[in-house]
Amino acid sequence: MFAGVMSVFAADFAQASVCDFNVIQSQRTDASNIFNVCKREAQAGNTEAQFNLGFMYFSGIGVKQNFQDAAKWVRKSAEHGYAQAQDSLGVMYSQGRGVQQSYAEGAKWFRKAAQQGLAGAQYNLGTMYTQGRGVRQNFTEAAKKKRKSAEQNVAEAQYNL
Repeated sequence: MFAGVMSVFAADFAQASVCDFNVIQSQRTDASNIFNVCKREAQAGNTEAQFNLGFMYFSGIGVKQNFQDAAKWVRKSAEHGYAQAQDSLGVMYSQGRGVQQSYAEGAKWFRKAAQQGLAGAQYNLGTMYTQGRGVRQNFTEAAKKKRKSAEQNVAEAQYNL
């Protein structure tokens, strides 16, 4: 249904400037130090750091894997309008990872990110419309969302149109 939550996180995380994903991947031996830097920045209110800290909790990099803590930090970032966090929180709700599963809540967060033009969120929201999960099934609306995503070179959207 959706790109795996791990790939959504990885793709969004790679775009972030705080606590660089490539640094974390290449220096796993120092991941706990990177985690501590991200945590300080997240606690200070940096929305990218909040999202990145959520990713680290989700994937167990520098800290024991904990989906509930991941959801907590991703939500903080999403509530501050960070589109990648909104999309990832939508996936977490849709799959019940760290939160109680809710398609309606997933669709809500996909919509917020899609309104900011995030291609993956547009595709995910289109999928929700196709399947009638969290929203009333609407193939016209599904096609609109997936087309916007396809125009931004999301291969799954291009394939599914």
